[in-house]
Amino acid sequence: MLTTLRSETLVESSSQCRRLARNRDLLLNDAENTRLIRHIEGGGIRTLLYGGNANFYHIALSEYDQILTFLAEAAGAQTLVIPSAGPAFGMMMSRRRCCGGTGFRRDAPAATGDHDE
Repeated sequence: MLTTLRSETLVESSSQCRRLARNRDLLLNDAENTRLIRHIEGGGIRTLLYGGNANFYHIALSEYDQILTFLAEAAGAQTLVIPSAGPAFGMMMSRRRCCGGTGFRRDAPAATGDHDE
């Protein structure tokens, strides 16, 4: 998974907004999500957006770290994953504490305007 957001990366890539696949018990379906990611990457798309379509806005804080860890491990080395923190800035600030060790940036670049490193 790419961990640096650069303007060139977004300009050169198509984006895909993915739904998050779950099992009947509503737990994350790792196999189906991995299959979807590989299918999308196979088509040349290298930016995956997880937001409202994926119901990321409604993910419990207790499972946010698990899902970020899964996405970081499942995405290919040249794929940029952009997870939504939800519609509320306060919730984003709480959720960013979950990003440690997953490879996702924790410095809220969207809030600071600092998109390039």
